[in-house]
This record gives sequence, structure tokens and C-alpha cells, in this order.
Amino acid sequence: MADSGHASPLLVWPDNTWLKGMDNYLTYQASMKISYSDWGEAVGFIPTNEGLLHAFSTNAKNSIPAYQEQWAFLPMPALQLSIYQKYLLETRDITATINMPRTTLLGGPITVHDVEVSPGTWRRFVVGTTGVGTFLLPKEARVFTKAGEWGVSSTPKIQSSNNTALGNAFGIYAIDITSIDVPSQVPELL
Repeated sequence: MADSGHASPLLVWPDNTWLKGMDNYLTYQASMKISYSDWGEAVGFIPTNEGLLHAFSTNAKNSIPAYQEQWAFLPMPALQLSIYQKYLLETRDITATINMPRTTLLGGPITVHDVEVSPGTWRRFVVGTTGVGTFLLPKEARVFTKAGEWGVSSTPKIQSSNNTALGNAFGIYAIDITSIDVPSQVPELL
């Protein structure tokens, strides 16, 4: 598992005391407690710079907390940027004295919220960002040439034809974790 960069881990329980008075929330909360019970009654999330959101169960063994990874999810913004991470890894100059540049695929904070998606129907979402973003420049077509064929020692710094497309790549993602065992990308953000 890669480092989490600027993102903090998040520990989540099935209940939200602020929503108990909302229509049908107590029924929804009871179902969440059942699904979370197999996970140790709380779930830990850690977004990482490799682009994966990791989910951990919090079962205790002999009164000692034990965390076990249950799944890892690659949100769409990280998938879209992961080709650059792979490119940097494959073309880095291993004799260079400076560290290779890297992308921070999920370096931003995450939060979990229960949302009433229609009257009396609740869903739980984890929402996060790619963080401050990754400095990307438009790439030449030769970027996708086999590594070593054009003597790359760093990421090509090429401007677009209109010289305005420079900047950071940034993304927001939402994952439906109502069924904690089967996370799914929220398609509205794709």
C-alpha cells in the first residue's frame, strides 16, 4: 500500500445521531448496523497516492484492535491519471540524484455522509478529491513511444498549441458504500 500523502484516514460508524429524527433514518441505521457488524462495527478508510481508496474492518482480537483490508477501490479520477504515474515509473532515470516526479492520485481529504436520495430512502457515500492535483502539462505524441527510444530523463514539458492548457489535474469522486461489501462508483460524477 502506498502512502496517503496529505489525506488523513477516516474511521466511520454506522449511526449518525444528527439524522435520527429524519424520515425512515432509524430503519436505515438498523440495516447499516447489521452490515457493519461483520466489519467490527466501524470501517476505516485510507486514500493513497497510488490511486486506491482502501477499506479496513476494525475487528478486535483478544481485546487488541486488528485492522484488515477488505477492499480497495480505484475511483475514476485516479484511473484517468494513473497512466501518467505508470509512465513516470517506467521512464525514470534511476541514476538521477533527485527523486522522480510523481502524481498524487488520491492526496485529498475524504468524508462520509448519509444522503436522503428520495423521500425516506437513504444511501451512504464516501466523497473525496485528488487533493491539490497533479501538475500536468499537455504531452507530445512521442510520450507514448516505447521507453528509452527518445532518451527521456524527465516528463516532457510541452505547451499546447494555444499555450493555455497548463495546470493541475484535479478530480472529485463519490463511491456508494451503502452496501459496504460492494462499493460502487457514483456515475453522476464520471
